[in-house]
Amino acid sequence: MAAPNLLAGVMAARERRAARSFLGITGAGEKRPAGLCDASVIAPSAVTSRIQEASLTIAHLWCEIVDTCLNDAREPCPPL
Repeated sequence: MAAPNLLAGVMAARERRAARSFLGITGAGEKRPAGLCDASVIAPSAVTSRIQEASLTIAHLWCEIVDTCLNDAREPCPPL
């Protein structure tokens, strides 16, 4: 079950239009947080430590994509 503070934070950020798009990483069975995001990745596990490991890997990959796009202005960033 998603932490209430996480859900409240996402909803508050959406209400304030804090970002153009919301990306999320959740575990299997966590449909509500994923549904609040524009794009989400669902780690295929319900074990917290496995979800955290997947989240770190995915976040690093997203950072690498952004870094590559910023360093190579000739190539537009791919849509998310």
